[in-house]
Amino acid sequence: MSVFFAILFLWILKFFLFTNKKNGLIFEVIPEEIYTLELPKVPALSDGSAGWEWMQFLRAKRKEEFEMVAVKNPEIRKAVDTLYQLSSDEQIQAEHERRLKAWRDRASQIEGSFLDGKQEGRQEGKRDNTIEIVRKMKAINLPIDQIIECTGLTEEQISSL
Repeated sequence: MSVFFAILFLWILKFFLFTNKKNGLIFEVIPEEIYTLELPKVPALSDGSAGWEWMQFLRAKRKEEFEMVAVKNPEIRKAVDTLYQLSSDEQIQAEHERRLKAWRDRASQIEGSFLDGKQEGRQEGKRDNTIEIVRKMKAINLPIDQIIECTGLTEEQISSL
């Protein structure tokens, strides 16, 4: 796969380093590099390079597309054969399903937490709004029974504000 990255076109490949936003310093001691491949920018017509063929392999979604690319390049043929082998292995498929389930469970948990937080924020906002209204009603000397009727709060709650 490293050969693949070495021969990619620079206009397709973007290279990122970790930097400090405040001072712009590059963290050179961090060995990780992030490469993004912009598959939609790959030209439709081949330029004859192995990089273009690998990009077609990465874009492929159907067996026919994998096979068309594999015919032209023996390295890609090995990758396609490995992909087929992994796809037929029941243990690997089961592990993949477990990972997908874990990912979906986590996404669901995050979504639920987000919705809970959103609901909690609405309730807090409503409570703050009610307190503000009660204070204004008290400031204009509105009778306590009218404040109770308008807000639904108890006399003790209103007097504590």
